[in-house]
Amino acid sequence: MPDVTGVVNYLSGQAEGRVKYTQQRERSTLQHDAHSVLMHDIRNSSELPTLEREGFMVASIPLDPQLPLDARVIAEAYNPAIQRFLQQLTGAPKIVLRAPILRWSRRMEREQFAPGPADYVHGDFAKDVFHDMAKEAVWNDPERDRWLAGRYAVVQTWRALSPPPQDFPLALVDRRTVSSHELVEMQSIIGAPGEERSYSSYSLKYNPRHRWSYLSNMTQDDVLVFIGSESDNEMPGILHSSFDNTPNITDPVPRTSCELRAFVYWG
Repeated sequence: MPDVTGVVNYLSGQAEGRVKYTQQRERSTLQHDAHSVLMHDIRNSSELPTLEREGFMVASIPLDPQLPLDARVIAEAYNPAIQRFLQQLTGAPKIVLRAPILRWSRRMEREQFAPGPADYVHGDFAKDVFHDMAKEAVWNDPERDRWLAGRYAVVQTWRALSPPPQDFPLALVDRRTVSSHELVEMQSIIGAPGEERSYSSYSLKYNPRHRWSYLSNMTQDDVLVFIGSESDNEMPGILHSSFDNTPNITDPVPRTSCELRAFVYWG
């Protein structure tokens, strides 16, 4: 496909004292500005992106399309493949996988508070949250001091479980085009009423120099891999957002997706 135009929601004004509810959207007080941006299709790239350069890459990791849309079933089939892939990619001797997170397009009929695509520009881990989660992941490991004394990172993977063309694909910002003064720490709350959990993450102020990319027509084999945060880099991981691609495609398919985060330790 050619590159397309998509609308993404950047931070508007200040984040202090304001909260983003991801599953109870009517309660959000964080304000956004919608901006149309050019989405570069990675499939058209003469040079594929890399973790070291842009901060993201594309991989091929097959997954059985007949698997039920159940996080526990998907974890049993998917986690071993991701573990092998990341060990080969990073050479890290210690990898701890989090549970898969499934999301559904809001065009689908799901329960009211089912996780949907994140429709605002964000990075998932504020620095203190990243370090705390990295400690928690190896807390019961006898060698935790070794893992935490060396370099560590969180690597995120994202794949579509629904066939192409997806209505709300994921888009990512080339980290070389983001400046620290554009980043704003914000408070996010996930969960349905009575199940809320709060954490700190990042939002982003608009800059026309930001370079956005996405992967069109993702298949069951395609996986986007990107940096969530790194212990040796003060900048956060890759800023990202979904966007409504329905104006650019015919017969859009409501997206179902799976994201999986891995804490990687070099020791």
